[in-house]
Amino acid sequence: MIPPVSLFLLVLLLAWAVSLPLMPAAVTSPLPWPIYLQGLWLSGALAIACFSAAMLLALRWPVLSRPLGGLDRAYRIHRRLALWGSGLAWLHYGLRLTVKSARRAGLIVKPEGFPSQALDLFDAWHHSAKEWAEWALFIALGLVLLALWRRV
Repeated sequence: MIPPVSLFLLVLLLAWAVSLPLMPAAVTSPLPWPIYLQGLWLSGALAIACFSAAMLLALRWPVLSRPLGGLDRAYRIHRRLALWGSGLAWLHYGLRLTVKSARRAGLIVKPEGFPSQALDLFDAWHHSAKEWAEWALFIALGLVLLALWRRV
């Protein structure tokens, strides 16, 4: 039997693979750029999905814990999802910083006329969202380290 966290991630990866043809601008660009974009989008989406599922399990709903095999098993799945979410969020952040440095050094060039693919509705919130996300990532790292510390 496939563990629940692995099954969850597998379903999300399959959904991402099915959605690839719907993103032609990201696929038809010169080669390093689409790999970067797909990695960035995939790591961000998987991190959000893992954190969301972990938060739902933190509610301790009997509707969710019973099919998973009880509250103890739901706690273990919650912990694994939080660890996966943290790791994927750090991958997302690290990928963004690495490519930003590579662009400054001239190793990667953003294609000319490449659409941003962001909704105009959220442009005003872009800067503050980046700032809050960075702080949230460091707080999540602290919480994960606290959860892994056996004495607490």
